[in-house]
Amino acid sequence: MHVRLPPTLAPAEAARDDAPADAFVFDSGAVVLWGMTWEQERALIDVVRGFARGEPSARAPRSLLSRLFASAPVLAGPEPAVVAKAEQTEAMDWVYRTDGNRTSELRRDVIRVARADEQSDDEVLDRLAFSYALMQTVKLAHVEEQVDTTLDAMRGMSVQLARTGRANFISYVQLNQHIGQVMQLREFNLDSDIVETPDYFWEDSAREEMYQRLHRELEITPRSAMLNRKLSLTQESLQNVNAVIVNVHSTRLEANILYFVAFEACLSAAHLFGFLPEGGLKLLLVDLLYGSGG
Repeated sequence: MHVRLPPTLAPAEAARDDAPADAFVFDSGAVVLWGMTWEQERALIDVVRGFARGEPSARAPRSLLSRLFASAPVLAGPEPAVVAKAEQTEAMDWVYRTDGNRTSELRRDVIRVARADEQSDDEVLDRLAFSYALMQTVKLAHVEEQVDTTLDAMRGMSVQLARTGRANFISYVQLNQHIGQVMQLREFNLDSDIVETPDYFWEDSAREEMYQRLHRELEITPRSAMLNRKLSLTQESLQNVNAVIVNVHSTRLEANILYFVAFEACLSAAHLFGFLPEGGLKLLLVDLLYGSGG
């Protein structure tokens, strides 16, 4: 969904010489804002957040946005089916080109937007192309934060295992929960919003280079690879701890079986040599060992 504030509504300090301000709301939950004041940004994000949580006041986002921004048109696009989990914010500088060139570009970490005629959508589409890369980096940053939080919670396990040689610091259920968390985090590889070039550029291949340039600048592919390496190492460590726990349980089970066999052999030998009365004491000892069923 795209919202555009005309120059009469856009703030002078943010609108860059009476230029309109834009907001792109992606159905993944990311919002990319161009040239708005802080108050307008918060108002728009509050609407999106409420809609993501399913609040009744946000079931008609277009009418709410129109009220918030007076006569600002809410342009074509499906209702955003977003899910509110956490808020992640990224910022990047942008300016208008002053050299008369009609092609937007990225130079020295600054997005340089080419001006377009009022009747043309070129400027909006250029901003949209850059916004796709910005959407991907903010989603990836959210995953990175989740991974770091999860790894911090698990970091002490290897230290304790090396120090004590035992895995009694974690239960089997807790270990399986950690393994499940890592598996969930690895599912970001299935999120086409992060790992794939948006389908939009099949229809607008001329602007794909703008997207790709910013995509490379934000190092989205190397960051994804680094996340996978971190998660692979963590999963391997968890599997090693799991192997230790399984080995301990197996050893205990084997020892208990040997104890039961040895105890049964002692009872049989005592009975054989007449040290036990016929059945009585043996039955009592077995009841004490296994627990009375009565």
